[in-house]
Amino acid sequence: MERFIEALRPGQPITAFDGVMAEAAFWADMASTAERKAYALACFNRLSVADRAAFLNYVQRGTDA
Repeated sequence: MERFIEALRPGQPITAFDGVMAEAAFWADMASTAERKAYALACFNRLSVADRAAFLNYVQRGTDA
């Protein structure tokens, strides 16, 4: 059963042919919660300090509206 479930996962994001944001949204729509959390954290950890601050400002501003 575990192998079957693993085969249904979307895997890693694909090359962005339709624009990076569109492909990211498409992948995220199919990904499991665990995958979204893992990729989000891994990507966040690889941002520069300035990009991390900008990202946090962006998402915090979006949740207050």
